[in-house]
Amino acid sequence: GPAPTQSVPEGPVRDPDVHARGVFQPSPEYPRRARVARVEGIVILDAIIRTDGTVGDLKVIQGLGMKCTEAAIDAVRQWRYEPASVNGRLVEQILTVEVAFSLE
Repeated sequence: GPAPTQSVPEGPVRDPDVHARGVFQPSPEYPRRARVARVEGIVILDAIIRTDGTVGDLKVIQGLGMKCTEAAIDAVRQWRYEPASVNGRLVEQILTVEVAFSLE
């Protein structure tokens, strides 16, 4: 039969050969109400890192009140990455990201 070819998966992958690497990751704006209420914690999101290094769909895995989840989403949408690759070809990667809100 024909020799097996190295395939590149369809759609986003969780574990590429080369993982996406963050190159621009500004911190979220701390919502004023959350700061006044001294809300701290972590927002966890699953992000699709596109082949152009931009962030696509986001899914909230763990949110945080007082508009912190929304602030985290706004920040992560601006993040930029060196994209992931499989067998030398660029692929979309599903990346779990954590955005910390700390008053320190």
